[in-house]
Amino acid sequence: MRKIAWSMALALMISPLDAKKEAVLFYEGYHFSIPVDFDRSNKILLDPSQLPPNVLIRDFGLKKTIPYKDSSLTFIQTDDKKPRLLHRGKAIEDLIETMNFSQMSSFLIFGSQDYYRYQPQNLPENIEKLMLLMLKSMPHPSNFFAAFLQLLVLDQTELSEKEQAIYLLNIMPTYAAWTCRLLSGKKDLIQPHPELSVAENFFYMYMGPAFKDFSPRIQKAFVGALDAVLILHADHEVNASTATVRHAASAGVGLVGSISAGCQVLFGTSHGGAAQQVIEMLRAIGYRENIPEILEKAKDKKNKFRLMGFGHHIYKGVDPRVRFLKQRLIELVALLKEEKYSFPEDFETLLDTALELENMAAKDPYFKSHGLYPNVDFYAGLFYQLLGLPSQASTVMFVLARVSGWIAHWFEQVESPTPIIQSRIGYKGPLS
Repeated sequence: MRKIAWSMALALMISPLDAKKEAVLFYEGYHFSIPVDFDRSNKILLDPSQLPPNVLIRDFGLKKTIPYKDSSLTFIQTDDKKPRLLHRGKAIEDLIETMNFSQMSSFLIFGSQDYYRYQPQNLPENIEKLMLLMLKSMPHPSNFFAAFLQLLVLDQTELSEKEQAIYLLNIMPTYAAWTCRLLSGKKDLIQPHPELSVAENFFYMYMGPAFKDFSPRIQKAFVGALDAVLILHADHEVNASTATVRHAASAGVGLVGSISAGCQVLFGTSHGGAAQQVIEMLRAIGYRENIPEILEKAKDKKNKFRLMGFGHHIYKGVDPRVRFLKQRLIELVALLKEEKYSFPEDFETLLDTALELENMAAKDPYFKSHGLYPNVDFYAGLFYQLLGLPSQASTVMFVLARVSGWIAHWFEQVESPTPIIQSRIGYKGPLS
């Protein structure tokens, strides 16, 4: 087997942010120099763009490839002892404490929490009718969203891309709330209230007058919880759907078309929908007495069973978003008990099973050695159940949150353009 020997000519004593060095690749008499840079987490960045045309780099899934220019949107520190998530330099925990979701969207997209202010938007009447019709026949409500985006643009062709972005931010809560209301069996749709925030309007449109029947304390707690969940899901650097948005932008696709493409990827079986799968898994487990058997199935490589909501392809340890989400969930449950709130039918059983599952997995050497801890989807699904949302609505809520991140990435890609993002393939088929 041929081997490639790497000789890294790096002066690591120099501050990585100031250093620009070279890595040298030697291969059977060939000598290639590859420019080296460092990012904020001191990761070594190799730039192979100057390699000869007949030298390609194989990277399945692009796990080690950065095809974009430097970003200022999201920083993820994957250290298992101190994982961190920052947006434009601010820690996620600070953003949750100081902003609501529309302020977070403004901050993420435009760099200022005060640039954009949420102004509730009704859906056009023709789309409202189509939505009622299509949600009856679609296998999943998320399938409608990409088409919904394209239809919206037909009525807004005169808007600039920045105006389109604001229009989407204003209309998304209406779409999400109406979808959830239809999924819950309600037939009448409630128009948004012009003076309410995103989270307040969501409950106003989803629950209708029933939301006002709750005590002011419960209303405030629900709104704060939804703001926190949406902020936690607003952006998470570049995953499959966000990458699709950026790739489309590099090809000259407009804002809405790029986001529509990202949506289609999000609704794939390997990306998105995990929160719903967590709830389905917890219901299948039933009670805490069944957890030991489930953990053994998860450890058996021959068994196709997967423990949903555990592990993350980026974090080596705990997902930093989980701590805040779990804490908010437990605090909200305690408050609701004080207020004599009537929980959804099986919520308390689901929560008990989830907490015990996390506890037992944390004590199991297998899960610890493999870095398998609950991720943000594990508790997001429980949050949506507690808020009374249909389980099918989890992907809709994910889209409501993630649209702001997609918009931010689209603008960054367009404003710092790269050549059209495209890859190569290693051909090993026959040569006639």
